[in-house]
Amino acid sequence: MGYRDAPAGALLRPVGATVTVTVSRSALYAACALAALTVAAALGLGRVFADGSFALPIIGAALLPHAVGAFARGRRWHGGVLTVVTIVVVLVYTALVIAPSSTTYGIPGSGTIEALAHRLADGWHVFRTGRAPVPVTDGVLLLCMVLTASVAAIADALAFRSEATLAAIVPSLLLFVFASTLGTTELRTVTTIGYSLVALVFLMLQHQALLEGHRSWCSGRRLGSQATLVNAAALVGGIALLAGLVIAPALPGVDDGPLIDYRSIGGSSSSGPSSFRTLSPLVDLRARLTDQPDVELFRVTAPTRLYWRIAALDRFDGTVWGIQSQAQDVSTALGRQRPPGTVRQRFTITGLQDRFLPAAYEPRATDLQDARVVPESGTLLSPAQSITGLTYRIDSRVAAPPTPALIAATAARIPERLRSSLQLPDSFPASVRARATRIVAGTDNPYEKAKLLQDFFLDGTFTYDLNGPSGSGSDAITDFLRSRRGFCEQFAGAFAAMARSVGLPTRVAVGFAPGTYDATQGEFSVRARDAHAWPEVWLAGMGWTRFEPTPAGAAPGQADATVGQPANANASPVTTATTAPTSATTLANPRTNPVPRGASEVQAGSPARASGGSSNRHWVILAVVAVLAILAAIGWLVARLARKVRRRTRRRRTTIPAHSVAGAWQDALERLTDAGLPPSETLTPHEQALGYASRGAPPDATDPLEDLADLYALAGWSLREPTEEDVERAWSDADSVRAALAEGASGRERVRRALRL
Repeated sequence: MGYRDAPAGALLRPVGATVTVTVSRSALYAACALAALTVAAALGLGRVFADGSFALPIIGAALLPHAVGAFARGRRWHGGVLTVVTIVVVLVYTALVIAPSSTTYGIPGSGTIEALAHRLADGWHVFRTGRAPVPVTDGVLLLCMVLTASVAAIADALAFRSEATLAAIVPSLLLFVFASTLGTTELRTVTTIGYSLVALVFLMLQHQALLEGHRSWCSGRRLGSQATLVNAAALVGGIALLAGLVIAPALPGVDDGPLIDYRSIGGSSSSGPSSFRTLSPLVDLRARLTDQPDVELFRVTAPTRLYWRIAALDRFDGTVWGIQSQAQDVSTALGRQRPPGTVRQRFTITGLQDRFLPAAYEPRATDLQDARVVPESGTLLSPAQSITGLTYRIDSRVAAPPTPALIAATAARIPERLRSSLQLPDSFPASVRARATRIVAGTDNPYEKAKLLQDFFLDGTFTYDLNGPSGSGSDAITDFLRSRRGFCEQFAGAFAAMARSVGLPTRVAVGFAPGTYDATQGEFSVRARDAHAWPEVWLAGMGWTRFEPTPAGAAPGQADATVGQPANANASPVTTATTAPTSATTLANPRTNPVPRGASEVQAGSPARASGGSSNRHWVILAVVAVLAILAAIGWLVARLARKVRRRTRRRRTTIPAHSVAGAWQDALERLTDAGLPPSETLTPHEQALGYASRGAPPDATDPLEDLADLYALAGWSLREPTEEDVERAWSDADSVRAALAEGASGRERVRRALRL
């Protein structure tokens, strides 16, 4: 058999010739389908969250590992290098989305890891105690982003490094099962159908890609003589799936109803009271204080420095402070005309999200037309999806400082309706009870007991520290009393629990401090850094009275000693404990001591997410995702082009003549393939060259291609080693083919050929 008639399958791969590995379109489509599968599973988290603002960050976390994996395969990176790069890329992305203030021009700084660790701790706290749908807080969002990115990275490695198709579906399936088990029944049909269809598409495309690579779709590379990676992956994946199906239904909160029943918020007065349940706002309080603390949330016009209340938490299960109350139509609970002796405020919402409306406690009248209110706490809720831009008026009754007679009268019997505000779980630490008892020993007066507890935290041995552990449950209280370091969440939670242990009805309030007074505008600017938590004690004859165990200071979340003073009063922090008139409570920096409140009992709702300006932030996230996608596409294109150039350079520079001639032939065939004229492996090289004339190849390319085919066959099958002249002639022919194909092609066509798109 002469070399002109040798079969192409043999001639295309002569002994020692360089074998070129290219990525098929099917493999590219399969990679895109797997990325879409991860996105489909991640979007199933819509059943866990209360709104859709989670989607963009989660989609970015789902796509990035797949993009890094595709780039790494093109560069043939080692698995260890890929893992490190993926972790770094995901870290930078999560820092930009969750804690941008900790970065320098997008580059994580020394405080980034600490900030993300705090968010993860907060997210885990919600995961353990929350019930879907939960608000899109930074902690929960970060936890889901890390989970999604991990799923994407594992699935990508199983699919394209181990070529284990079925095992590659398991990580996303596990994520989908968790979301389905923990979430509500809403979107169940849509998410299930969407995920199933994308999974089917991925199976089909990956099957086709593996068949083209002469691999079975269920095969895997061998671990040893008795096992393969696919078997190991299938075993691990099966165990993980079984764990998800068994463990997920047993997680805390799975069987509970939704935390926020939005359908009850916008009801009319004719519908009567409706249930209002919400996640404790303490869960994400630190994130509000540290994430974009200077973003303005709302502005208030008022003559007095007051607290702008959002919620009061009166249910404590040993892990988290929460609330369950009834909401009524605002026209039923509040009047329209201003009652005598009230303080008027006018609010303009500039950055608060969700539906919760700040107001000084105790609101008595408002011009809000369409809103709901929790009468016990004065918590106001808007039926609108967003309250940004809303303006409204509130008239509130503010209590004066207590007199000796009022203090003496607090020894009266506690009403039966307040017994629930005395409850502590059976697991509450006995050591904490004993310490509280020792602190208040020597007095039976409820006000004096509360004052002694407050003085205990303000004796100078406790340090305000935003970097301490989060949480206000029993374990957190024990750790806080031991370390004596924490922020307002720990001070308020510890005080409230200890007060209950000595017979004082107590709850934890959340809200905002007065903010910064703008004398030119005559109004307060309230920012995210003003978020705060403090305890309130019910006292006979005085009602719910605010106490302040948090040390005063200028740090985000510290107490504000100017509450109750005129609007233009000096706002410098004070460190001495004083009693001041109480006002509305909400998230912020109240720096004052206990102050008697109005004589009504407050129970609570839930605050808006105080990560101010999150609507703008979502645009920033969208821009970041878009930029990352563009950079990933550019990087992929550049890497693809660089790989071609490097491969062709390597072929030319090889010192083995037969390899160099084979490289010239392969280079010519690749040029023809890029121009839309792929070769056929059923023909010999000479037949290939002759056939291109009838297939539309330029006339100037056919003669050098025939000569190159003869040289290639000679190099592969002749006993004679090609000479230097043969090598030069072969590459001259390859260059002639390239020039003939490029002649007359547009610039756009040349770019398309170079990238083979």
